[in-house]
Amino acid sequence: MTYPGAPGDPQLPTGAAGLPRDPIGPYDVSIHAVGSLIRNVNIVPSQSNTRNDKSVTHHEVTTWINELSVRAGVALWQYDRIPETHPARPGILTAISGAIANGVASYVYAAAHPEMVSPADGASYSQILWSRYTDGLEEINTTITGVLAHGTGGAAWSFPRPQRSDREPF
Repeated sequence: MTYPGAPGDPQLPTGAAGLPRDPIGPYDVSIHAVGSLIRNVNIVPSQSNTRNDKSVTHHEVTTWINELSVRAGVALWQYDRIPETHPARPGILTAISGAIANGVASYVYAAAHPEMVSPADGASYSQILWSRYTDGLEEINTTITGVLAHGTGGAAWSFPRPQRSDREPF
């Protein structure tokens, strides 16, 4: 499960150059990962640095990363049941991060291009990004459920039921 914008994505475009790469929230999403998905929107440190209305601030992006991280955490509540040592856990974390980056990029694109967001236009880029987020969460949830169904890699103990009754002496 690799999503555009996930940490370590080798396809990150140079349009995201200069954006902060510091991980934000429990799923390590960065402003850089979000910016890599939307080349024609300026993500600026503060509103005073903007030259046009097609800009979104670092603070706004950080707020949306945190918001969608909470929503993802609710949708994927079983993720925490997977032990930290399970081999699938890093890949699932990367997929969650990529899905959140797509959701936040949808917010950013819609904020910068409100004229292009329409309920009748299901093909807008914002809608495509949002679909990546929601579809990604569904796919990740299916993966988590499968991992948990096949065991978490910890020790499992099973003993036969005792054959004696409480009335019998040892």
